Amino acid sequence: EDYLNDMRIKWIYALVSLAAMLQPAQMDADINAQGGAHIPGMAGSVSSTPIVWEGSAHMMSSTEGVATVTVKLEPGWHLYGMRMPQGGPQPTQISFEFPSGMEADGRLTVNRATTRKYDDMFGTELEYWDGGEIRFTRRFRLTEGTLPGRIKCVVRFMGCDDRTCLQPQTKELYITVKQTN
Repeated sequence: EDYLNDMRIKWIYALVSLAAMLQPAQMDADINAQGGAHIPGMAGSVSSTPIVWEGSAHMMSSTEGVATVTVKLEPGWHLYGMRMPQGGPQPTQISFEFPSGMEADGRLTVNRATTRKYDDMFGTELEYWDGGEIRFTRRFRLTEGTLPGRIKCVVRFMGCDDRTCLQPQTKELYITVKQTN
């Protein structure tokens, strides 16, 4: 009986994954309208947003500022690191597009180190961040006297829990820089 239940659960996950690939826009709308996707025969629900991205930026002086991209992971979820082996999952990639009059100053920094472990699903050692909050920061400076428009940040990522993985996704964040007082 346990074997049959395990097989039934695997088939349900396979069908839900296939449906998501075939009609992602409609499925997203249905999931978001319901606040989560309930899978028959399973307890609870699968959240529609286990990985949430937010952006902010502020001036530290009249010419220097910092842009921060924060990702919040639900418990049990992990986000893959920025370096992945060939054939592995989608690495996390974060790029900033600064408007005219603003330029990057230094490298992207991260507030937490990744964990490195062997992953049975991909058959290799991988780097990832476990649940919670991770902050990516990038300093910038003004090259002209006035504060220009918004910063565009493009994030490409993939995350998993112990049962399923999200398809690789791309998020665009438009960040307005807050003035210092």
